[in-house]
This record gives sequence, C-alpha cells and structure tokens, in this order.
Amino acid sequence: MAAAEKKTETPDEAAAPAAKSKLIPMLLGVNTLLVAGAVAFTLLRKPAAPAAAGAAESEHASESHGDEKKEESEHGGKGEGPGVKGGGVGPIVALENFVVQLRAVESEKYAHITIEIELNDEKDKEVIGNFMPRIRDNIIGYLADRTADEMRGSEGMSAVKLEVLGRLQEVVPGRRVRNVYVTSFIVQ
Repeated sequence: MAAAEKKTETPDEAAAPAAKSKLIPMLLGVNTLLVAGAVAFTLLRKPAAPAAAGAAESEHASESHGDEKKEESEHGGKGEGPGVKGGGVGPIVALENFVVQLRAVESEKYAHITIEIELNDEKDKEVIGNFMPRIRDNIIGYLADRTADEMRGSEGMSAVKLEVLGRLQEVVPGRRVRNVYVTSFIVQ
C-alpha cells in the first residue's frame, strides 16, 4: 500500500516543477513584448509632434519672410531647433550602445540603451565626433544614477530623453542637437 501511495505522489510532484519551468519563459516573453510595445509607442508618438511643429514653423517663416529664409537655410544659414531646412529630419548620429549598471539596493540591474541624436546639419557631425568621449561620459554618469523604476514606462523614457538632450546641449557648444531618440531599451 505504501508503494502505491508513492506512485501517486511522484507524478504530482513532477508536474509542479514542469509547470513552473513553463511559466518563467512565458513571463519573460510577455515582459519583452511589453517593453518593446512601450518603446515603439514612445518612438512613434513623440516624433510626430515636433515634425508637425517644425512644418508649421517653416510655413509661418515662408509666409512672413518669403523665400529669403528658405534660401538662407539651404545654403548653410544657422537656424535653431525644429523647422530648419523646411522642418525635415536632420542628419542622425548613432551613439554606441550604452550598457550601464543602474542604481539598485536589492539586486544588480543593468540597462542596455541605444541612443541616436538628430543634428541641425551635416557639418555638426564632425563637431559631435570631437566631443564623443565627453558625451558618452556625461550620459553614462546620468544613467548610472537612475533606478529601473525611474526609467520605467513612457514617462520615464521621456524624462531620460529630455535630460540627455539637455546634457548634450551643455556639452556641445551651440544648439547643434535637435532631438534625442532611444532606439533600443532593455533593463535586466
């Protein structure tokens, strides 16, 4: 009788670890999809507003200043912010990936972030290249002082983007950086 009892317990005990082993990969998959969805939502939602504002600014500038403003921006004139060169997208510089240990009390968490920056014109690429060590140092210092909770969700990512943009404008002289894009973001 004791042998029969052991046979009935063994399948139940074996089923519990099997269920747990299936649950973890499913949760990881769901978590990955949620993070990817949040990043995609943030990226698709944010650029639309500046582009629309830039288009409106360029139309207003064309009406009030005629073709003089348009010719100046096409021939290397200095403009600031969105709306330069008809409100189109400026040159993009991809920064090397950032892998940073986040500030955490209970466990070690790491953030893997890919950032791209939009510049005003092609000439700014060389200037940005000259400042790259200072740019990376500044961004890594900022990210290392963040917690995973501070970076969570679209509000957290927007705060990170705004802070990185502000720091870039401090490090690089002039207003050469138009916008910051986070193209990849994972916290582990």
